[in-house]
Amino acid sequence: MKFIKIFIDRPVFTSMLFLTTTVIGIISFFNLSYDLLPNITIPKLTVLTNYKNASPKIVENEVTGKIEEAISGIYGITSVKSVSTEGNSIVTLNFERGSDIKLSILKLRERLNDIEWELPEGVSPPVILNESPSSMPIIGIWVRGDRDFIRNVVIRRMEQINGVGEAKVIGFRSKQIIIRLNPAIMQTYAISVNDVISTLREHDISVPLGLIETGNYTFPIRFQSVVKTPSEIENLPVGGGEFHLKDIARVKYGESKKESEIMFNGEEGVLIRIYKQWNGNTYKISNGILALLKEIKSQHGNFLYKISYDDAIFIKSSFYNLIISLILGGILAFMVLFLFTGNIKIPLILGFSIPLSIIFSFFFFYIFKFNINIMSLSGIALATGMLVDSSIVVLENIIRRKNVLTGSTEVGLAVATSTLTTIAVFFPIIYIRGIAGMMLKPLSFAIIITLLISLFVAFSLVPMLANRTGEIKEKNGKIYGYMMRYFDYLISEAYKNHKKVFIVALAFLVLSTLSFLFLKKETFPPTKTDKELIFELPYNTELNETISISKRISNYLMERYGNINILSEIGQTDPFGITHTGYARLRISGLNGRIDPGKLFEDYRDVSYSLNTVNPISPYFENFGKYKLLIPYNSFDEANRKIKILAKLLPEYHPLFSEEIPTIELQLKDYVAKEFNIPTDELFTYVKMMVAGDKVLNIESNGKKLGIFVRFDKISGIKGILSAKFKGIPLKELFRVKYIMTPRSIIRYNGKRVLEYDLPYKSGMKLPEFPFKVLFGGELKEYDSALESAVFAFLISVFLVYMILASFYESFTLPVLIMLTIPFAVSGSLITLFFTGTSLNIMSLIGIVVLVGIVVNNAIVLLDQAERLRKNGMLFPGKEAARRRLRPILMTTLTTIFGLIPISFGATLQSPLGRSVIGGLLFSTFVTLIFIPIIYDKVVYR
Repeated sequence: MKFIKIFIDRPVFTSMLFLTTTVIGIISFFNLSYDLLPNITIPKLTVLTNYKNASPKIVENEVTGKIEEAISGIYGITSVKSVSTEGNSIVTLNFERGSDIKLSILKLRERLNDIEWELPEGVSPPVILNESPSSMPIIGIWVRGDRDFIRNVVIRRMEQINGVGEAKVIGFRSKQIIIRLNPAIMQTYAISVNDVISTLREHDISVPLGLIETGNYTFPIRFQSVVKTPSEIENLPVGGGEFHLKDIARVKYGESKKESEIMFNGEEGVLIRIYKQWNGNTYKISNGILALLKEIKSQHGNFLYKISYDDAIFIKSSFYNLIISLILGGILAFMVLFLFTGNIKIPLILGFSIPLSIIFSFFFFYIFKFNINIMSLSGIALATGMLVDSSIVVLENIIRRKNVLTGSTEVGLAVATSTLTTIAVFFPIIYIRGIAGMMLKPLSFAIIITLLISLFVAFSLVPMLANRTGEIKEKNGKIYGYMMRYFDYLISEAYKNHKKVFIVALAFLVLSTLSFLFLKKETFPPTKTDKELIFELPYNTELNETISISKRISNYLMERYGNINILSEIGQTDPFGITHTGYARLRISGLNGRIDPGKLFEDYRDVSYSLNTVNPISPYFENFGKYKLLIPYNSFDEANRKIKILAKLLPEYHPLFSEEIPTIELQLKDYVAKEFNIPTDELFTYVKMMVAGDKVLNIESNGKKLGIFVRFDKISGIKGILSAKFKGIPLKELFRVKYIMTPRSIIRYNGKRVLEYDLPYKSGMKLPEFPFKVLFGGELKEYDSALESAVFAFLISVFLVYMILASFYESFTLPVLIMLTIPFAVSGSLITLFFTGTSLNIMSLIGIVVLVGIVVNNAIVLLDQAERLRKNGMLFPGKEAARRRLRPILMTTLTTIFGLIPISFGATLQSPLGRSVIGGLLFSTFVTLIFIPIIYDKVVYR
């Protein structure tokens, strides 16, 4: 390590070098993007197709099945899930990680174009969405103002903001021209519904005819016959020109049927949902949206808005908490150094390692295109206490040897080896699959880079400062002096009763195994955010009834809990057709207290409800907090049998969207239709106009798009419909009326019908034995996958550490002795998680993996000294090495622990990681200082 002499002899060069790296790091930091989580690609596409008023069975057979068949050969698809509801087909395609989603969209579009001609008349062209029903908007804005202004100005300007994928407005009723036909007069004049529709379409023509020359100029010429206003429409000729439309109908402007309502704290309005592109920056998008809203408000005073939720607030809070934790961790680590050394020079020299390593790491973040997010900041926080480890060992040896160059080079190989073992642990994280792996790569990168920089600081800046400072007298702080005396007594007693030490160590391992069995297990830890109360009345309950219940619940909650905000989304508020007019979602912000949903709905019958936490992380994890069960079936009779069996096995749960809804089925009497020459297509249109009406075309009026909606004057109930006449024949003579129950939706997985159950994840939950095939997914699948890949990464880490240690010591035995600390570190982590009430999740698991590299460092430092003493002929080299290396081992351990303490409090994403590492370090340090020396002296080299 001759390069160390260069830094010692050239202090100005060394100072300028680190000043330059600091400036570069600061510049890089301000050029980095930052977001809640790393850039995570979700390779999922959804095909949404509308077939208005068609039953789920018809949608499944005529639309969903054909789409599934068309897309079956697209490369990279891992699974296909479809939901066929009344009037909607939702087909969700999951692709392999790393798939080119843009190319997949092109291929998907080609396949869909090929089958459009096969789809029934009245089916809308399939729409490809780069989202799924589990996708969540990042910002929700309640607004009130002019409809056209909101649609044409506010929405368009929002979608122009960089990173915004889409701005959707929910709650508007579309404007249209409504034509109400009088069936009695039509019968008298012998005018059919098809005659009216044909007339409307004949007068909606705009066709280019070519070019015409006039003088020196050429003009395009166009034939146009377009109706634009109710007065123009009502004067259209019908019945061969003998009558006008106004003779058989009333024509006027109107609005579409009200199917949803948006309220914010009881005030009616509409909701704008902001969806980001997957590579969009939530924080920057939020700032852009807020700035735009303020600008619009200043220019248009009658425009009202309120931010109902904003994920950027969660990001800001998380960032502030982490940054404060980093600062506090650094301060606590500095205090530990001072208390142990009793000399202000030592912590001042060592203190440079933390800020210099962190600041310069941002340069590498910029070079390798990593953004600043919770995971990368967690990596930095985790590394904070370890950044002084190398410098502590180097400086402590410099003080002991009273020579800067000798003291630095003597421990060079040991320090480099201990740092490399820590770094080696993080490479296997590339084997952790799925989103968990994507999230943990920035954490690993942050630790690797900061530790490498700290290693460089330890052999460059620290020797230079130690040399310039002059002789540093070795002094022991009062705390260290007390601990040294206690440790001498403890290790002496341990050597006298070494068999008892072995028994205690074994009992400790057994205890940790038992604690593992009782630990709560989940994929990711919960965090404190908004609450979401969802309730569902019987299918298609009148919207006004749902609004009334929502208002009562909102008023009660606002009176009960005070300063809270409630956004109510009532009715059909999603683009996927899963919600209905009996559905309501209440998002509650600022709640301090617990809600008992059972008490809220105790006076209501036939209502289902759930209370969930709205987690900004959950869009990345579709199955967050769930067991997902998929039960295949072939017929509805088989499905009903399985539902009855499952009702006994899982009495608290019901399959999603499987409830049956009452349906009136009109079955045509074919023999009657044939006898009277009834055209079935005309009859179908006639009945449809009585029941629901239909939008027959769109027109453009004054730059606005309007639909023309045709229907008969309202006819009350099934009796009114059956009493009506078609071509003089009562409809009751043409139809048999059958009352049946039909499924609300049909779910298919990879082309086969399935019942889908979402069970809230409960630790230790035991699922019953099922007498039929069941596919598992959700939290169970995610957790098992995460655990499996984390265990694999753990084993690879152990293997890499062993190889490095064996190479360093040129021994197969000593690495095994060093690695005895690992099982005790894991045991310490598990026991700590148990007593702190922390779950075993992917964050606490990665903490255990991290421990593999950290805990062996102390054993390396200790056994490196023991080997030197043994070769010099000392009788108990392990015991003496523990005494001599007590201070650096305690200092490196406690600086790491105190650096992690601030991030270990609270319900944050990274708190389980901090608790896991702290617990493992505490127990492994005790093992390193007591158990390892005994094994070394009394077993290996006795």
